[in-house]
Amino acid sequence: MRILLTAFNAFGGEKINPTEILLNRLDEVRRKANLPESVKTDRLFLPTEFLRASELLKQKLLTPEKPSEVDGKVGGVNAESIQADVGGGGGRCEARPRTYDAVLALGQAGGRCKLSLERIAINIADSAVADNCGMTLQDAKIQRDGAAAYFATLPIRPILNAGLAAGVPFEISNSAGTYVCNYIMYNILYWAEQNSLGGKAAWRGGFLHVPFLPEQTLAVKAPCMSLTMMEDGLAVCLQKIVAEGDNDERK
Repeated sequence: MRILLTAFNAFGGEKINPTEILLNRLDEVRRKANLPESVKTDRLFLPTEFLRASELLKQKLLTPEKPSEVDGKVGGVNAESIQADVGGGGGRCEARPRTYDAVLALGQAGGRCKLSLERIAINIADSAVADNCGMTLQDAKIQRDGAAAYFATLPIRPILNAGLAAGVPFEISNSAGTYVCNYIMYNILYWAEQNSLGGKAAWRGGFLHVPFLPEQTLAVKAPCMSLTMMEDGLAVCLQKIVAEGDNDERK
């Protein structure tokens, strides 16, 4: 099994993003999850930018893998080479050169106190807050030919139940917002559908929102969660994704 995990860089005036730190501790998360070597986990670090994050993720999922390729980093990608349109249709890759069984994106949701398993992504980008390149979008369709919404196809209920049993504060959220997090979750599920094989989506997909870290709340009163607890939660996610295997909800 091969799983892709993504994280965002800091945005909105924050100096850090918990998801970056969390994925930089993926070895520790794997240890906590007791994953066998046969389960491969790749990382991709994304900028908090609508178009560039989407294009980088698309390249990771739908372009041939180079023999020397390692974990994806934001740096080293020429932004000028990225051609992406809001509402751009398409996303089909006839060769299907890269295979993932599951894609789990991570994002920061300041103000939340639990790990939030997002249930649904909607086909709208709308935010008065600019992304990290200064772009704001209003009433913009993410994909012109996409469904109005897609439901997560990762096993969110089993993850929730296992997490709560382990003492990790999880919840299922019915709104991923309309900012870059929803944008990425939507595209993960859209591309999975567009590249379906035999009526089965190319991969399972979902999104996990995490709270602030304690150091982000020193100057402002807001809920937070320790990095250790986030690691425990991500370990539960990986355990259940692997355990579910092909017993999933892809259609």
